[in-house]
Amino acid sequence: MLAGHAIGPSAARASQSEIILDPAVDPAIAPHETYPHVSGQFIGYIENAHFYDVKGPEGSGLPSSWNTVDPFMQGAIVAKLTPALAISGLAEFRSFATAPEDRAFEQLDGQLRNLFVTYDAGHTTLFAGKFEVGYGEAWQTVDGIYSGFSGDYSYPGSLGLGARWSWKNADSARHTLTSIVFKRDNTIFGHTWTKDYPALPQLEDGGPGNTHGLQSGGIAYDISDIPGLPGLRGGIAVGRMARGDGEADERGETGMSVTVNYDTPLSETWGLRLFAEAVYLRGYMGRQAAATDTVLSASLSHGQMLYTLTAARRDLNAIQGSLADQGFVDNNDWGWSATAAYQTDFGLIVQAGFLRQQEQGVAFNQALLRLIYQTGWQ
Repeated sequence: MLAGHAIGPSAARASQSEIILDPAVDPAIAPHETYPHVSGQFIGYIENAHFYDVKGPEGSGLPSSWNTVDPFMQGAIVAKLTPALAISGLAEFRSFATAPEDRAFEQLDGQLRNLFVTYDAGHTTLFAGKFEVGYGEAWQTVDGIYSGFSGDYSYPGSLGLGARWSWKNADSARHTLTSIVFKRDNTIFGHTWTKDYPALPQLEDGGPGNTHGLQSGGIAYDISDIPGLPGLRGGIAVGRMARGDGEADERGETGMSVTVNYDTPLSETWGLRLFAEAVYLRGYMGRQAAATDTVLSASLSHGQMLYTLTAARRDLNAIQGSLADQGFVDNNDWGWSATAAYQTDFGLIVQAGFLRQQEQGVAFNQALLRLIYQTGWQ
């Protein structure tokens, strides 16, 4: 129940359209010769999205189509002060507009996404600050333009603290155990820089985990580097989101996730990645309902090209009363996408994709084009 990828190499990756900072140190990263040492990464892109064939419930007022052009930029810094102590930060600049209408470069603002300190004590890593939290990893590692409904169980820039233990014997797999306590960030650190856009929930808006203190938490176990099964890794996580402080919060949220990922080369030029994840949430969105989310994804790489197919499904059940009583209009949501990406040798990535989704009575198609640029240093 935590982000799992640190700043990557400066070379572009066709699968990447966002920087994810890991508050726990990767044991595979070699120590530097001199300290302090600063590494960083930048990613920026222009996105053109066309929504069409939009259909919603009668009286929803949704237009049948609209077009958006939005910029997105992120910059991350990791400052290693000593071999054991590091400070990491991530800021982003993007559009906070959400209205279904034609727009271009509107409601732009910046925001601090991450800021945390890490202490590496060998097999144990301690961390505290503002970092990414979520069940599973679809929300941060699935290739392409679509990660299903994983935004419902990821909590960007949460405030918390935690520890990670990692161990590996000579002839065995690598095991990792992570434990955290956290809350949603409704402090000044979650505000946008120039205008008060609702980037993160205000306390009165509620939502699971949106509490005054660190009342939410989780434990995750991961296994990788399995002898005889190269490229296979898996993980399981359980968590409890405390009941939020909003008027609409009926209960807290208890969740569990299971993730399996397999990477393998097919030849010198072809590679395959298979990904599967299931997440169960009871007390979904703080209501008397339960949700089961599944994401399946397959990526095929060839040279500088990456092709991805992703499908997702969410099943809802009422714990008390009916789904309509809990504010839902349907018991099943689904979506699928296809994406192709081409990465150049100088950091530019061209990504194009198609998405079809139906969520709570609203169905739409989306065609998307991104021009992405990445650079960094170690």
